[in-house]
Amino acid sequence: MSDGVGLGSLYPPLNGPSYREDFANDFACIVRHGLSDTIIIGMQIYDTPMEGLPDLSSAEIANIYNFIAHSWHPSLEKLSQEIVEQNLERCLGRK
Repeated sequence: MSDGVGLGSLYPPLNGPSYREDFANDFACIVRHGLSDTIIIGMQIYDTPMEGLPDLSSAEIANIYNFIAHSWHPSLEKLSQEIVEQNLERCLGRK
């Protein structure tokens, strides 16, 4: 949703502390490859699959992350394109 609160049990929030703590390192992999696993944020279970966006560049993924961070987590450091590329390399071994 536009305010980052998610949508009930369908889509997790982006504006809460769990986003910052649990998914910052996996953000690039989730955006690029999607998510089909069940995730738990707080006490809420989310199991709605998310399509990946494989055509996004590492710079575009960094821009999305930085937009979210600036919108709801201004204390987060910006994510560079190089870090996104490192994270994408790391997640290739898990596929």
